[in-house]
Amino acid sequence: MQPGRNRYGLVYSAVAPSGQKLALAVVCAAVLGTIRVLCVEEGKLSQVSPEDADALTWTPFDAVDAAIVNIARQYRLPALVDLETQSVVSNDPYALPYKIILDLGSESDGNGAVLSAARVRRENHVEIERDLFYNLHAAVYRAGFLGSQDAYDAEVEKVYGYLHRLDSTLRGQRYLSGDSLAIADLWLFSLLIRYDNVYATAFRLHRYRLRDFSGIWRYVRALYRQPAFCLTTNFDVISKGYFLGIPSLNRGVVPRGPDDFFLTEQTEGLK
Repeated sequence: MQPGRNRYGLVYSAVAPSGQKLALAVVCAAVLGTIRVLCVEEGKLSQVSPEDADALTWTPFDAVDAAIVNIARQYRLPALVDLETQSVVSNDPYALPYKIILDLGSESDGNGAVLSAARVRRENHVEIERDLFYNLHAAVYRAGFLGSQDAYDAEVEKVYGYLHRLDSTLRGQRYLSGDSLAIADLWLFSLLIRYDNVYATAFRLHRYRLRDFSGIWRYVRALYRQPAFCLTTNFDVISKGYFLGIPSLNRGVVPRGPDDFFLTEQTEGLK
């Protein structure tokens, strides 16, 4: 990937965790000037003021944005579009965050705690990400769709075991790998923010809520207080995407809420 003003466009849906993870990677790398973040449900993620990287808002698509979205929609979202070649560079949600942060991000972006994600190379986080993928990301979906009790029980135990281990870790440190926000945290947040809302209910994982784990609850709430994490989370879109978008779950009804899932005085008014 090459730097350049408005060189790329990231197109994603707010429904899926993979898209939110990529949007957060762009913001955390402080490369919104290089990569337009285009959410098909929300619009373009824009800085309100060039002097304040935390001041973010959604704005309507312009003609260029709409053209980028049309190119990306030919592929599975999320997708990164190169504006010079008018083609999709990649729609790999696992490799792209590293390419964005390592290829384009600056070590001295000076954007504060949330927007200065640690640029830790993949080889240093292999075990963390493998655990996250197999025992949370993949396991919640398998638990939701497997058709036998024994298979379901096995996946549920993976999820609950992961949550207990994660909670123990986060009670002793701020982030997954210590005091620095890393790409794995962007991935983890995008999954946890959907847990009570759709995974627990739609995927038959309702034994625990996030607030039952003090370390996890503190972690998610602390991240959600940051504008980038809050603004890229839309509970209404997530609920509609899962309960109307998945045929086996679609009964024509979307559950109401959550109304105050993570809202505090600090986050009120961001949405």
